[in-house]
Amino acid sequence: MSREDAEKMQFYLYLLTLDDYSPHGILGGEEKSDWKYAINLTYRCLASGLWKIWNTTWLSEHGINNYYTFCRKLSELDPFSLSSQGEEFWLEPFMCSTELSINLIKKFDINGEREDLCTIFVEEIEKIFEAAGVPWCAGDIFKIHN
Repeated sequence: MSREDAEKMQFYLYLLTLDDYSPHGILGGEEKSDWKYAINLTYRCLASGLWKIWNTTWLSEHGINNYYTFCRKLSELDPFSLSSQGEEFWLEPFMCSTELSINLIKKFDINGEREDLCTIFVEEIEKIFEAAGVPWCAGDIFKIHN
């Protein structure tokens, strides 16, 4: 994982311990690379149990039966020019940290005042991704469709 990706990941994992965020809340910029990063991070965090969808009925109400399908849909809907369906997918579902994520943030003392990258934290997250079958080293799981 590049240092830039690791720093963003550390920040977003911490951020979601503070509050619930929609996928749009973790875009971090207005470039296609930000869109692609947000989807791939979102999927890995959901698939590995670091995050979950807070409003769980949202998924079934929108005919989504798994996180892969959810993130694939995000890859098809431009977050920078939201259609009505784009608003539904990018703004309505809220993601939150699980106990696993919260415990790791505490264990490695990741907080808003910490400006340095905690490499052992990143290594632990990479192990979690790998165990869930979504290793970062595999590259992008989703390409953006725009």
